[in-house]
Amino acid sequence: MKLASSQLQLVVVYFGQVKKSHNDSLAALCDDPDVDIVILAFLNTLWGARSLPDTNFWPYCHSTVSGTNLAHCPTYENDIKTCQSNKKKVLLSIGGATMTQSMTDPLGFARNVWNLFGRGHSTIRPFGTAVVDGFDLDIENNDPRGWRELISELRALASPTGGLIMSGAPQCPRPDVSLGDAVYDLDLLFIQFYNNWCGGNNIPDSFREWSLDMMAKNSRAKLFVGVPGSPDAASSGYLPSLQMASLVNQVKGYPNYGGVMTWDWAYAKNNKDLGTNRRNYMEFLRWVA
Repeated sequence: MKLASSQLQLVVVYFGQVKKSHNDSLAALCDDPDVDIVILAFLNTLWGARSLPDTNFWPYCHSTVSGTNLAHCPTYENDIKTCQSNKKKVLLSIGGATMTQSMTDPLGFARNVWNLFGRGHSTIRPFGTAVVDGFDLDIENNDPRGWRELISELRALASPTGGLIMSGAPQCPRPDVSLGDAVYDLDLLFIQFYNNWCGGNNIPDSFREWSLDMMAKNSRAKLFVGVPGSPDAASSGYLPSLQMASLVNQVKGYPNYGGVMTWDWAYAKNNKDLGTNRRNYMEFLRWVA
């Protein structure tokens, strides 16, 4: 994993499933100075038409690559390159709440996504010549089999040049029932402190448990406080700005604290209900990280 050494506390956003205003777009996100890592959501089916994965970036992409269920997003090739030229990392998230398939062929799937979205080669390239910086695992299907093998194979495909970022978005209850021990093989953990009992005021205690466990198993991994970008972004766990600042300040001292993550950018950018002098929740997250 390669991140700028000056970027010690990062702001991470998911993008691709929510559109709150006509101004929302990947291009606009790439120009947002409050964002460091962009996660495109989601690759939501592991094996679909022609044994290729499916991707869904509705409501931004409304067509598919011929003969597949891979979303066709004509502007994403240039948008991803713009993000990267603006010093942002771009990851593709695998999973999401609706993904139910199990990882039964990690080696074959790794080759598929590497050739489609990484530095591999395929006649089908949904993002054209743009190459993602890594892959995110937002696995919520309660089946941890195969994910460690997938991570290992993707890292092998990325060598010898390396630089591949592997992240995950575990639920805050430990152990995560969907990723299992694969969390110990990841570079970045975007812990979902929402839609769970361990969110809200329980964040400091839950983060401490995650921090101690990860320090023992993979001290290089960075942990992020994941929160909803607005009250309607999740069924529970949204934190008003001042409460959020107080809770994050309680975990910043852990050596593996990495910053904050939000679901998702469109929610946070259009959230003006702050009680601070910040322009929107995105600007607030940059300040609090």
